[in-house]
Amino acid sequence: MAENAKVGIDLVADTRSLRSQLRESVQELARLQNTAGASAQEIANAAKRAAELLKNFDEIFNYSRIA
Repeated sequence: MAENAKVGIDLVADTRSLRSQLRESVQELARLQNTAGASAQEIANAAKRAAELLKNFDEIFNYSRIA
């Protein structure tokens, strides 16, 4: 007979690293927006990356407030 067991994992995120990544992605987005040679696809990818990092940052912040 199979036995069910719960396994818990505590993860600790380095928020400074995430902040640095977010800061760098926003700076890259601004740089690309101000560059005449940047393609629309490059700008869209940079904006997507910044949005993903911001979402991750918000999720971590909101989770830490609840926990």
